[in-house]
Parts: sequence; structure tokens; C-alpha cells
Amino acid sequence: MPRPDIRPPAALLGMIRLSLLLSVLLFVPLLVEQFETPKAIAIRVTGLAAFGVAAVAAGSPRVRRWTALDAAVGAWLAVEALATVFSVSPVLSLIGETEQRQGLLTSITIAALYCASRIVTRAAADAMTLLATAVGAVSVSCGYAVLQALGGDPLRWTRTSSAGTIAWRPFGTFGHPNLLGIVSGAALGASVALVATSNRRRGRWIAAALVCAAATVLTLSRGAWLGATAAALIAVGLAWRANPARRILRPALVGGCVLLGVGGIAVWLSGWGSLLAQRAMGLLSPGSGTGGTRIEIWRTAIAAFLARPWVGHGPDTFALVFPRFQTPAYWQLEWGGIPFHAHSLYFQALATRGVFGAAALAGLALAGILCARRAWRDDGLRPLIPPLASASAAIAVAGAFGDIGIGGWTILAVLAGSLSSLVSSRPPTEARGRGRTAVALPAGAHRQALAAGTLLALAASGWSAVELAASASDRRAQALLVQSGTEQASARPRYFEAAALSFARAARLSPLEDGIARRHALALLTLARVQQDPAATLSLAEAQARRAVRLEPLRSSNHLCLGTILLAKTHPNDPPSLAAMEAAFTRSLELGPQDGVTRIEFARAKLRTGHAAEALSLARLTADAYPRAGPPRLAIGEVLLALSDLRGAADALERSLSLDWYGDEASRAAALRLLAAVRKNPMAGGP
Repeated sequence: MPRPDIRPPAALLGMIRLSLLLSVLLFVPLLVEQFETPKAIAIRVTGLAAFGVAAVAAGSPRVRRWTALDAAVGAWLAVEALATVFSVSPVLSLIGETEQRQGLLTSITIAALYCASRIVTRAAADAMTLLATAVGAVSVSCGYAVLQALGGDPLRWTRTSSAGTIAWRPFGTFGHPNLLGIVSGAALGASVALVATSNRRRGRWIAAALVCAAATVLTLSRGAWLGATAAALIAVGLAWRANPARRILRPALVGGCVLLGVGGIAVWLSGWGSLLAQRAMGLLSPGSGTGGTRIEIWRTAIAAFLARPWVGHGPDTFALVFPRFQTPAYWQLEWGGIPFHAHSLYFQALATRGVFGAAALAGLALAGILCARRAWRDDGLRPLIPPLASASAAIAVAGAFGDIGIGGWTILAVLAGSLSSLVSSRPPTEARGRGRTAVALPAGAHRQALAAGTLLALAASGWSAVELAASASDRRAQALLVQSGTEQASARPRYFEAAALSFARAARLSPLEDGIARRHALALLTLARVQQDPAATLSLAEAQARRAVRLEPLRSSNHLCLGTILLAKTHPNDPPSLAAMEAAFTRSLELGPQDGVTRIEFARAKLRTGHAAEALSLARLTADAYPRAGPPRLAIGEVLLALSDLRGAADALERSLSLDWYGDEASRAAALRLLAAVRKNPMAGGP
């Protein structure tokens, strides 16, 4: 007897497709983080709305079995909740860092999308619709990336990734080329599989494969290259296994030649040929260049894992704990850098979710393989496996070398939910075309489902609107501070005041963000330095710095900010103020023992409070730890100048100018000015 199968509201499929589109294509230029944060907010609204509709639709009686993927997703979400409860910063693990929003709330949204796609998928055609939506969205982003590589982007971007002689690498709608490369490799694998297995719309899949291949090459992401290669091989291999009688060899060869032609065009572009060769050679020497920084980040992640091996430090806390476990070698390569992600999905899981998180990831992978194997035995579902498996393999391989981002997680969740639904409703032994009878959801239940989705969407929209407004105010304040540097000195106080007001508004709208409070405090400190009577402003700055410390006491930069502000308020004859200032700097160094910037600022604080010998010791200790960095030598020169050792100061400053300033041109200019002043003194031995 055919089994009953309740048909969910048609709007549910549209909601899930909208989630896919927004998770790939959405970006908002006016925010602090213009790409990942809007994507996380968007899928929070659409994903929870879809889940609300799906939850009511799922309440209708029907026959379905649980699958291994269902259990794995449930276990993964349970680990996320457990790691958040025992996190070193539960609030941060709940909402996530501003730059990526990969906390528990986002994990709940991803799980909700999995559940919604599991309920909405009733046939292979539904799964194909969702797959086509994902590939289409990624193809549009890849087309935009190609336009960027050709110099046709109408928008001007900052904080972009560069390589060699290329000022920045194309990133499409993802903000970073590595994030684009992961999903473009997945879309490439799926497109190749669809070219080999589909009888319809083959031209569309060929076009998608071409543009995704071009974008993957141009991202210069070696992890994406490996993921795309694995995806293409799996796509062709599974397509052949799915239908050995079909002649896919000729289309595969033709497609390969076309893809090589696209690669040749990329090499032909000015400057790209040598870069592609250099990046390819980097696969053979992973310890050099950016590969070296990645290895140091992985070493830090392992150290963090060993400190809390079971549930890790908590979701999205990697940037918080990184300074505590950072290796000195990392800052030799990237002075002042604090990564928000471990540059590996698997090391990130170990550091922030511990053994349980790694086990949950392994369970997801194993469950996906079991469901795919079960679907492979069904003639009606077998054509879906090559594109689904190749896309998943691309993300899994490339994820070993970077973050997969909101877009990657959303695509994985939706496709996995579709596969799980088809497997649970179509056992392999069931004859094709039998076993299900579509039953429409009753009218009352249909209205209830839409009402539930609408309520969840409205609740998420209200919170999201406030979050977006806070980020926009934060971004405006930062822009005002940057703009003040281009204005005359008499006009700068107006910019400082406007920036402080904008930070204050952002802090009111987002009271749990310690970063906003810290930036507000530093803006007030900047304003106080140009005021004749700065006492009141400094008190406000101290209050904001202490608020940042209360919100996130384990963040080293919060204590550094507090120490810097207390230094501006401290009087040499006020022992309690001196003790509070030293305590703030000391705590910052405890949380970031290899932080060269904190050491330098502490040395300057010691110098200003009359402890020149201690200042010199701190500066030299930093210079010994980072012999290739210029800023520590500048600090030594400042201390030696205060000690009237003009010759020693001149030597330290001259040496600093021959070292690496890691893009800090303001400090390098300060070293030049100080050296010129020292040389004017005849006792320094200068002209």
C-alpha cells in the first residue's frame, strides 16, 4: 500500500531557495564586516522562517524514518550547545564574533535549514531545484569575481587580500578569495557532474562550470584548487559509475580542454601567470609564505586544544584565546595579526569544540557517506549522488585549509537535508514509482505553518535590524577617524567628537559587543588629547574601557586599552593610579605573552612613569623575540634617547629602518623623524 506523504506549503521551498541566494550573494558595504555578518543575519531571518513553516508542516501524520544524518546533525547541535555552556565566554560563543558570527545562534539557524530542506524535499526534482539554486548563486558570484580580476568592479574595497604584484585577489560576494574558492570549487564539481549525467540544460551547466573554474583559478587559493580538483575527479568517476554505458568520456575531454583554455586566458592576464606558478609551487613547499603563517596558526590551535581538550574553549572563541597560545614565529610573519579562524575547519573544531566537536564532524561525514551509499542503490536517486558528493568533497578538502564560511555551511545543510529526506522516504528495496502518495496539507494547518514562519521571521528581523544599525554606526565612526587624518589639525576635534558620538550610539544598540566599547574608549582618548581640559573625556574613556573589560575579561586588547587610558590619567606621584595602570598592562601580557605590541606600549608606559631601566628591558626583550620587526627597535631608540644615550639611540633607529614594519608606515615615519632629530645633535656623532 502506498505510504502517505504530506505535501508542505509551496512557500517553504521558496524560503529555502532565498536562504541559499542570500548566503552566497548578499553583502552590505556600510557595515564593519560587509560580507559574513549580513549573510549570517539574512539566513537567521529566512532560515528561522522556513523552520517555523516546516515545523508545523512536519506535525502532520506521515510515515518517515530517521536517518544517520538526522542523528549526526542532532549530535553536532548538542555539542555546539554543550561547548557554549562550558565556553570561556558563553555570551561570545552564543552570538559569535562580529567578523564571522559563527556562534551557537548561527549553528541553530544552519540546523533549522537542514530540517526545513528535509521536510520540503519530496522527490529528486526538489533536491535538483535546490542544487541548481546553489550552483546558480555561486556562478553569479564567480562572474563578479572574474569582473573584479579584469578591473571592472565599480565598487572600491578595503581590507582585501593581496598576492605578489597583484594588489588584491578577486573575492566575488564573499569578502575573501579563500571563501569564494571553497564554494566555487563545490559548484564546479557539481556542474561537471551534471554535465555528465543530465540530459537537460547541459549548456547551463557547462557555462556554470566555466565561470566557476575561472573564478577558482583566479582566487589564487591553493586549498580551493585542491578541493576543486578532488571534486572534478569524483564527479567524473561517479558519473561513469552511475551510467557506464553513457559516453561521457568525450564530453569530459572537451570540457577539460575548455577549462584549460580558460586557465590559459587567466595566465595571459598581466601579472597572473607568474603568480599562478608561484602559488602552485607553494603546494610543494607549504612551510613558506602564507603556508608558514598557516602552520603557525595550526600550532596555536593545537596548543589551545591541549589546554581544554574535551569541549574546547567555545564556539567562535579562537580570536579571543589566540594571543594566549600564539607562537612567536607567527608574528615574525604577520606582525600584530590575530586570526578569527584557525584556517582549517578541523583545527577550528579541535580548538573551539574539543574532542566532542571533532567527533561530531567525523559523525557528519560518516553519516553523509552512509546516506549517499543508500541513495546510490536507488535507481531514481543515483543521478543525484555525483553532484552532491563532488560538491561536498570540494568543501571538505578545501575546508582543511580554511574557513568554509556562512555560504559553505548553508549549501551543505540544505543539500544534506534533501538527501536525508529522499533516503528516509524511499528505501532501496522499494520499486521505482511506488511507495508514496502526495497528500496536501489541510488548509488550517497551511495557515498555521505560514503564521509560525512569519512570527519567527518578524522576531529575527527586529533583532537583526538593531544589529545592522549598530554595525553601521560602528563603521561610520571608524570612517570618521580615518577621515580626520586627512584634515587640518584645527578641524580634527570635530571628527573625533562625531566619531565618539557614533560609537556611543553603536554601544547602545549592541550592548554585548566589547569591541565597540573598546573602540569607543580609544576614540574618546583621541579626543581628550586635543582638548585643553581632558579630565571629563578621559573619565568617560576609562568607563568605556572598563566596560569592555567587564564584557570580555579574557581579551588581551581590552586590558591594553584600559592601561593606555589609565596612563593618560596617571600622575607620577599617585601610587594607586600607577598600580592600576601597571595591573592593566600586566594582565594584558598574561593573556597575550607573545604580544609584541603590548610589550612596546608597556615599555613606553614605564618610560613615561620614570622607570627607564624597566622600559629598556621590555623593549630589548621584544626586539630579541622579533629580530626582523622594526617597531621594537623604535621603542629601544626612544628609551635610549630619554637616557641621553644619543649614539645608542641613533644606532637603534637606523637599524629599525632596515627591518620590516609590516605596513605600519606611521611608526616608520616616526622613526625617521626621531632619527633626524637625534642626528642634529653633535653628541650623537651625526653631521
